[in-house]
Amino acid sequence: ILFQQAKTMRSHICEVWGFDSMYSMGFRIVGRTKLGKDIYQKIDVSGEWRDTATANNGIEFDTSGYFPVLRFRPATKFYFYWAGSSVKAHALELEAKLKEWNINNVKIEANVHTGGSWAVHFETITENFKKRVTAAQCF
Repeated sequence: ILFQQAKTMRSHICEVWGFDSMYSMGFRIVGRTKLGKDIYQKIDVSGEWRDTATANNGIEFDTSGYFPVLRFRPATKFYFYWAGSSVKAHALELEAKLKEWNINNVKIEANVHTGGSWAVHFETITENFKKRVTAAQCF
């Protein structure tokens, strides 16, 4: 849901913060068989975030007036913090895809503590939220 919202946002969003947000979302329906059964495709978590980051760079048309006006859309910066071992693979895969595509508006960081405990997951938000608020360029 988070990357779908970020990909389709219309406002000029300066930053998107993701805390422990790279879990697999499972599967999505991509079609139907002739017998009416759903056809599923596994969701590519890192690919979806890569596409979301690139969707928020570039140009757009402002069609609110009488004539469409071309304007540059400022790049949105994405920050992701992870702690659990189950999201580590997605975070590392996304990092590799970003490097390969030369996408520089995304930063991925491991939490100070990593592992599977609830305390570590909670810390991903509490500690890194403070860091983002302090460093934010948007306020």
